Amino acid sequence: MIVSEQLIHASCLCGRIKVKVTGPAKWSAHCHCKKCQKAHGAAFVTWVGVDLKSFKLVEGESNLIWYPSSETGKRAHCQHCGTPMLFWAERWQDEMHIARACIDSDFTMPVTAHAFYDSHVSWTSADPQLPKRGGTSGTDLIA
Repeated sequence: MIVSEQLIHASCLCGRIKVKVTGPAKWSAHCHCKKCQKAHGAAFVTWVGVDLKSFKLVEGESNLIWYPSSETGKRAHCQHCGTPMLFWAERWQDEMHIARACIDSDFTMPVTAHAFYDSHVSWTSADPQLPKRGGTSGTDLIA
């Protein structure tokens, strides 16, 4: 596991929501699941996983809308500009996932894998050198 010691600051498009992470990032990966595709209107979403204990909502809590995207997970976006920013799930209950594109800091942790690659779309491509993971868990190594 690659760990980044960088301080992370992130915000939405309008700047009403600001978050800070004081501990290291745990990982960064491209997620190709259908829910991420639909929620972000994109072929995949690059997430950064951080320890929930080091995550802090600095500003804009009243602007953050949580949507239960499954029985065990939820996603948050800004009610003003619509920026999809956060994901949390019981499966990774000690982590908060931050959309990489929302990070304002000079964050250099490399992406290390494709998750839920079984659901990838055919109309775009991403780094073919990264491990491809999928299956029921979304994280099992696939050929």
